[in-house]
Amino acid sequence: MSSLYAQQERPRIDVVFLLDATGSMGDEIAVIKEKMREMISAIALGEPSPDVRFGIVAYRDRGDEYVTRRYPLTRDIDQTVEDLRDIEAAGGGDYPESLNEGLHVALHDMAWDRSERAARLVFLIADAPPHLDYAQDFDYRDEADAAAREGIVVHTIGASGLDEKGEDVLRHVAATTQGEFQWLAYESRYVDEDGEEVVVRVEGRVAVYTKGDSTWEASDLPPGGLGGAIRTRGGAEAVDATVDAAGEGGGTAIDVTTSTNLDDLITSAIKEAARDTGVDYGPTPSAVEATSWGRVKALIAR
Repeated sequence: MSSLYAQQERPRIDVVFLLDATGSMGDEIAVIKEKMREMISAIALGEPSPDVRFGIVAYRDRGDEYVTRRYPLTRDIDQTVEDLRDIEAAGGGDYPESLNEGLHVALHDMAWDRSERAARLVFLIADAPPHLDYAQDFDYRDEADAAAREGIVVHTIGASGLDEKGEDVLRHVAATTQGEFQWLAYESRYVDEDGEEVVVRVEGRVAVYTKGDSTWEASDLPPGGLGGAIRTRGGAEAVDATVDAAGEGGGTAIDVTTSTNLDDLITSAIKEAARDTGVDYGPTPSAVEATSWGRVKALIAR
């Protein structure tokens, strides 16, 4: 069997990351940069290994360095990693961003595989709603309808700071395209002045603290505490702010370690799409650690 024929027979998946690349999204973009190789490895180690292409659309807002920046779909995963390095979080002076235009570019300008056997996925990761007051702009509702007609599934992930209007938009886009809306969860751990570990989980607009056998929500804090910090600060910064909001800081530096479930959300959704095309992942996730990056690249590029 020729390599070309084998490639044609493998399940095909196109994945586009649609990233809000404004200043508040630095932590989320950093997670994708850090975890990209692990995500690709987990996806590649199916049987058969899927033929996956990755692309990226970064968007900011009018008046910024750029409104959208497009990185074409490619099987060259080293190129995808390099493209991610090129994306920095900056700009976005007001709260809404040019999400409408970013969604349009992701759906119409990415040279998707239009064959019936190909799965097509977009991961929209944002912490702000779209501008709805721009003249000559696209409309997320029309874009979602177009995606549904083309069989492009849009999974939306709400980052810390997303308000109710933005949540409604992301939920609409996901539901219209048979995707899923999920909140990005941030988990931080630190040792307080009593020497006890405190775990803070921020998901959506809710923060839950756990210390020993006690659990309480941010809503129990004094007015003006954590809630405002979450809405105005993104990612790990928002979770770091929980220390001050909870009154734990006291002027003393506290080491806070923060993690998110962003890579798990993305990997799980791509694997689910791959399974729908006939890929079997089996019960041994530890195989990722045992496989070299060179072998992973060979599996994808063959």
